[in-house]
Formats: sequence, C-alpha cells, structure tokens
Amino acid sequence: MGIGAMLRHAELALGMALAAAIWTIVLALQSDASATYQICETNQYTGQEHCSPHHLLYVLFWYGGYVFNALTITAAATVAIAIFTRTLYVINRDQLIHNRRVERAYIKMSPRVPPGVVFGPEGRIEVTIEVRNHGVTPGRVTDLVGTVNTCPLDQNMPPVPNYARSPAIAPTAFLVANDFVATTSWHTLAKDQAEQAQRGECKLFVFGFVDYVDQFDQKHRSGFGRRYVPGQGGNNLVFMEEPGYNYDCVRRPGEENEWKQ
Repeated sequence: MGIGAMLRHAELALGMALAAAIWTIVLALQSDASATYQICETNQYTGQEHCSPHHLLYVLFWYGGYVFNALTITAAATVAIAIFTRTLYVINRDQLIHNRRVERAYIKMSPRVPPGVVFGPEGRIEVTIEVRNHGVTPGRVTDLVGTVNTCPLDQNMPPVPNYARSPAIAPTAFLVANDFVATTSWHTLAKDQAEQAQRGECKLFVFGFVDYVDQFDQKHRSGFGRRYVPGQGGNNLVFMEEPGYNYDCVRRPGEENEWKQ
C-alpha cells in the first residue's frame, strides 16, 4: 500500500472515530433529563436576577454561538483548507516518487555466458559483458568501466572498489525495456598470476560499473562484481560476497564521465 493510500485510510478512520464520539456524547446528553444548567439574566430596569434551567445541549449550542461566530468559522475553514492542501501535496509528491521508482530504467551489467572468463596466452583474459535494461522505461548508457584483480585465497577485496578502465569498446547505448548491448574487454595479468588464478590458487575478480540516465533525467550508477570459480560449468563467474560491488544508486556530484554524444 502506498503512502497516499495509508494517509487517506488514517484520515477516514480518524474522522469516523471523531464523528462517533460526538454523536455518542450528544445522544447521552439528550437521553439524560437531569443534564440541565442554570442560565441567569439580570433585569436592567429592576436589577433583579432571574435564573431558569435549560437542557445542557441547548446551553452548549447557545454559548457555542459566541465562540463559533463568522470570524472564527472563517479562520477554522482556512486552517482546514491549508491542512487539506498540504495533505494533497504530500500524497501527490509521494505518488510521483513511487511512480518514478517503479517505472524508471534499471540498467545493469552481467556476464555474457558461457563461459564467463576466457583465459588466453601470456596472461590474457577475455570477458564479455551484457548491459541490459531491466526497467520499464528507456535509459541512456553514458559510461562503462570494467577491470580485473586478484588476491590471495585467505584475503578479500577491499570494501571500496578500485576501478580501472579496460580497453573495451564502450557502446553509446539507448536501451528500451529489456533491450541490451554486449561488449568484450581484454585484460592482461602477469603470466604466472593468470595461471594461478586459472588453477584456483588465488582469487580472480571481475568488476566494474555502468552509468546511465533514466527517462526522468536522473543519473544512476549500477555496480557489477563477480568472482571466478575454476572448473564450474556453464558460467564460471559467481556473485562477489564482498559488499560495495553490486549496487544501483543515484550518482553523487563528480561521479560522472559522460561520453560526448
């Protein structure tokens, strides 16, 4: 349930509870004949005071007329209109934010399989990446970064990725819903380092990010991080366990290197 619907339900429940409470009080007073109040008036000619009993409901409405005159009613109506206008603004704002989250583009990188990582001669590593729009509306890819790195088996990658650009052919892509482009990047490690990674004697990671702009002109960055698993059939890349590599977030100022269109 959206925030707007929750607010409307809460306001309706509060209004019904208030109306029920008022009618309960009115009915209780009306059924009680002893609920009277003395109203006294002084004769301006004789100076004598005359008091007479009146039902409490009559007294409440009588004195209420002094309080709820035209000026106070206008002020109360103005406050009510202001509260109602504010409520409509909050509902419409939250609905707009919700619609943009649901309908915007969600572009992410994933390995183009099989097999994932391909080892070549002299420490050469080849990776083919698919960049796909998993959202509802179109998005425009503006930057693509990919890199590889290794570390010992008893160590993990740092929580903050150290990105380095690969010599991949960067596609300038406009992707509608479920549309994609594929790009192949080549990386070179030291020969013995690549051989150790291929045999599983050290950890090999493939990671990067794609920058894109959605249909609402909001700039996003989607992270990609995978770990090479030797001997695994089909796809030899699995999700990285380290946090900070797989994400989708709004780009902060300075986190952009937009290609010239």
